[in-house]
Amino acid sequence: MIPMSDLLERLSGPPKNGEYHTIGIDGRGGAGKSTLANWLAEHMLEGFVVSGADNYYEPVKDDLVPGLFNTERFMVEVGASIIAGRRQIEYQPYSWPNRPAALPRTVEVSGGLIHEGVKTLALPIDWDVTIWVDSPRELCLERYLDRPFNERKSNFSHKQLEVAGKEYARHADQHINAVDPLHTADIVIDGTVSFEQQFAATHLAAA
Repeated sequence: MIPMSDLLERLSGPPKNGEYHTIGIDGRGGAGKSTLANWLAEHMLEGFVVSGADNYYEPVKDDLVPGLFNTERFMVEVGASIIAGRRQIEYQPYSWPNRPAALPRTVEVSGGLIHEGVKTLALPIDWDVTIWVDSPRELCLERYLDRPFNERKSNFSHKQLEVAGKEYARHADQHINAVDPLHTADIVIDGTVSFEQQFAATHLAAA
């Protein structure tokens, strides 16, 4: 594991795909992955673009089962391009939750790429740096239930939403047990503390 303050140093070496550096951010749903990815791109890593896994979660028939991540489609459309170091990545986003796939979009990678999403650590991609955003299970469940993630959500009873949230958390538990992120990720970040504070704290500790 490396401290947050060493992130830039880790990215100073040659990129593994030969063209640009990549960062994979993983964590439970609601842990703060998107917030961290956007913060890094805005405040630390000029020229980096952010890619999200949400475009590859596709609905299933059961309203109370969270969408399932289409790993195969992601690897064909995005993963293969990252591995090959292609700077133009075309992907087909899914218009969540019930609409058909949207028109293709293209991401232009200049400085580097940050990908965030649940199960990122399980993808067959050799990221330059991997980050696990560690947030308590119950907090993530609370954040998940507060999200307007489903247009039909208002039709659910509180009990139904609880069932949906617990099923979502169960999928995350399975992923965590499989990848052991606290030991396999390069960096572990506390999702309950300001990322800016954590980065400043590591600089103070090193001074």
